[in-house]
This record gives sequence, structure tokens and C-alpha cells, in this order.
Amino acid sequence: STTSATTIQLRGTAGSELVTFASGTNLAQIRDAINNLINATGVSATVSSVSVGTAASALILSSTTVGSDAFVSVEAIGGNFIRNDNNNTTILKRGTDASVLVDGQQASVRGLEVNVRSGGLDAQFVLTRTFAQTVSSATFTITGGGALFQLTPEVTPNGQINVGLNTISTTALGNPVIGRLYTLRSGAGNHLTSKNFLKAQQTVAEAISQVSFYRGRLGNVQKNQIETNINSQKVALENVTASESVIRDADMAAEVSALTRAQILVQSTQSTLQIANAIPNFVLSLLG
Repeated sequence: STTSATTIQLRGTAGSELVTFASGTNLAQIRDAINNLINATGVSATVSSVSVGTAASALILSSTTVGSDAFVSVEAIGGNFIRNDNNNTTILKRGTDASVLVDGQQASVRGLEVNVRSGGLDAQFVLTRTFAQTVSSATFTITGGGALFQLTPEVTPNGQINVGLNTISTTALGNPVIGRLYTLRSGAGNHLTSKNFLKAQQTVAEAISQVSFYRGRLGNVQKNQIETNINSQKVALENVTASESVIRDADMAAEVSALTRAQILVQSTQSTLQIANAIPNFVLSLLG
């Protein structure tokens, strides 16, 4: 318990609050006071029965979020606030992101969210807190690759792409750590009447982030793969059309040349026949 009136500045990912404790306030009361501000600070408190120094128990402060963005800061403003960090005036602890290998490749991790893009694999999933805080492994199986799109005239793997999205519903948006979107409905755990404002805000923010990610992913496929392929096919069609026109023009020139040659041959034949027919008359005129 506190031996005098104590004031601390408590900071977390959600905000900052000044907390004052009267002399004689025990750890359970301090814990409850901090937890009453959990939506304003993003910091939760528990009492540990593990002795620290001469104290039989200790107050443990934790961030409600995880990863490198999470932090807890405690600054002693006034009074006697016992700390276990070299007796510094201010304590600042930051979280770390999990380190994850997927099929031997280092994945991109932010908090508990894992994104992996390696070879033909493009996946996103969320770790549980327990799994992320221990050195462990798990096996998962990909049973489908989403919708298959054929982009080229030749039916080959090089001309095909797979586009898959997670289920976009209230039971899927959000994550199991902070809650799914359906928990905001009336009577559910994160409804406004439950006063879990921080979790409700985090759930909405996570759902918006996921929808934005899916939109960006579909937009990327549409812009950089489908539309690019369409433009390529249009250029190929224009080239084929131009080649066909050249071939047709060449065929026309050849036919015109053949016609002219035939006309010359006909005219030559007619001239020869006329001369041949004129010879007997010419001979008779000489004899007469």
C-alpha cells in the first residue's frame, strides 16, 4: 500500500491520465483504479503474488495492445511510488513484434498479424497471444487458392492467377484478440452499454483496415495484372490487324499485277491474230 498520497502519470497506446492515490491505498485498490481508466490509457493492471524485494506482492502493468506499437509508461509525479526499474522517475517499456518463419521464409509481422509473400504463397493470419509469446511451431494446410482467372489465350499456369479473400462478414472482420465485428451488436461484449470503448474502437479500426487491405489487393490485381494484360492483348490485336491489312494490300497488288499481265497478253494475242489475218489480203493485193 502507499505510505503517502501518490500521483503518477500513466501513459499507454490509448492516451495519458494522471492518477492519484491516497495514503494507505493497497495494491488491489490501485489495480482497480488503473483498470477503470483502461479505455483512456490502454493500460491494464494485475496484482502478482510473487514477492519483489521486501514487498510480498507486486503490481504488474500491461498494454492492452501488442507488438512494437504497444508501450506502457509510468512517471512518478508526487509521493512514494515503489518501482522495480533501478528506482528511475519514469519507466517506459515497449512491446516487440513476434518473429515468424513460414516455410523457412521470414514473414512480415506487426503485433500478432502475420503477412507472408513467398513464391506462390500470399497469406495473412493472426497469432494468439499465447502462441506468439512462446517458441513453438504449427502446421497449416491451404485447401484452396481462391478464384482462378485465365489471362492469356494459352491455357497454361503462366497465364493464370488465383485471387483469394477471407470471408468478409461480421463474424470474420476484426480478430480473435480484440474481438470480431459482431461483438458490437446489441447485447454483445463490445456493445456501447458494456463500456468496453477501447476494444470497440480497436475492433472497428481493425475491420476498416482489413476491408481497406482487401480493396487494395483487388485493386492491385485489377490494375497491375488484369488491365495490364487487357492492354497487352489490345496491342497484340492492333498489331495483328495491321499485319492483316499489309497482307491484304500485298495480295491486292499481286492480283492487279496479274490482271495487267493478262490484259497485255490478250492484247498481244489480238494484235498477232490481226496481223495474221491481214497477210493473205496483202498477198492478194500484190498479185492483183
